Amino acid sequence: LAVSRTSVAGRYGLATALLETGAVDEAGTLFQSLLNQSPSPELLFMLGRTHLEQNKVESAGQLFASSFSQAPTDYALRNLANLYWMQGATDKFTALIDHAPAGLRHAAIRLVIESGDVDRAEAIWRAAYSDGAADKEAWLLRASIAREAQNAGDLALATDQALQQAPSDLI
Repeated sequence: LAVSRTSVAGRYGLATALLETGAVDEAGTLFQSLLNQSPSPELLFMLGRTHLEQNKVESAGQLFASSFSQAPTDYALRNLANLYWMQGATDKFTALIDHAPAGLRHAAIRLVIESGDVDRAEAIWRAAYSDGAADKEAWLLRASIAREAQNAGDLALATDQALQQAPSDLI
């Protein structure tokens, strides 16, 4: 397999394929080269994945954090939060969730639900939607919180609210 040395897309594809097939060191070298040539949040993230595969957890975290700070996406938030959770760095996990951009509040609440802290998820949900601006996805999150808390009344209420936001889903 030959890839042009000037083709960023080709080299990125090759590095990704190398990572996915277990050639982690080669992938890391290629991602680092690409990052040196053309820095981007995605390359920071992919190099972070490579470092994680190499058990370089600290540098993976730094790369994920840099990627997230440059491009705060749902995917970047989820990966950084999961890394903090795996490390047992609950203070970093909590700070990340607490300071997540408003556009990522659904993802942040979902991460807290998945962490098992239902009371905290409930508190975050109530604070985020105290203005009454909960959309269908927000109500579905509220239903997830109620389900995890085994609160049938809240589950029914949240499900009803979600359906009111999108009545066509009943069809």
